[in-house]
Amino acid sequence: MVVRRGLRIDARTVSSFFRVYRASALRAAFDRYGDDLVRERGFACKAELLAKLTSTGATVDEVPVDLDGSQRVGVSKMRLLPALAGYGRLVVRAQLLRETGTR
Repeated sequence: MVVRRGLRIDARTVSSFFRVYRASALRAAFDRYGDDLVRERGFACKAELLAKLTSTGATVDEVPVDLDGSQRVGVSKMRLLPALAGYGRLVVRAQLLRETGTR
């Protein structure tokens, strides 16, 4: 919820690796952000890309997907502190961008 509000993303899931993007939306975002389109690593990169796509006017449609956790093998590979740090950087950068009006 904090990340969604901080980045002003109207989506239920910001870190999902299961996404489909329109090529035209990716092109528009790359035209605006260039090599800075994705700066974050790990799970935060998905939220960053989603925020930047929506800032160019792209819309988000979500389709519920049932995931069967019983099929999961091994433990999560997400490192909690780096992921939280990445989300924190995104929210701070978004706030600074809103205040300064730059990209």
